[in-house]
Amino acid sequence: RRLLAYLVTDTPLTPSQLRTHLAATLPDHMIPALYIPLDRLPLTPSGKVDRRALPQPDTQPEPTNTAERTPPRTPTEHLLATT
Repeated sequence: RRLLAYLVTDTPLTPSQLRTHLAATLPDHMIPALYIPLDRLPLTPSGKVDRRALPQPDTQPEPTNTAERTPPRTPTEHLLATT
């Protein structure tokens, strides 16, 4: 399971800009792993967000901490990293 964020903005923002901004006010476990930009949120006839109409994520989330990521060093780590 992962936390996703659907967002509608006036100006384009990068995921790293959003993470930096959210990290200042939210604990790490509340920062979304994936951001999905939308032109507008789908609404039901009653004006609520139609969760069923939200697009499903089709990509893997980009790593949140690429600086701390170490490439596989052993054959076992390489096998685990490729599966």
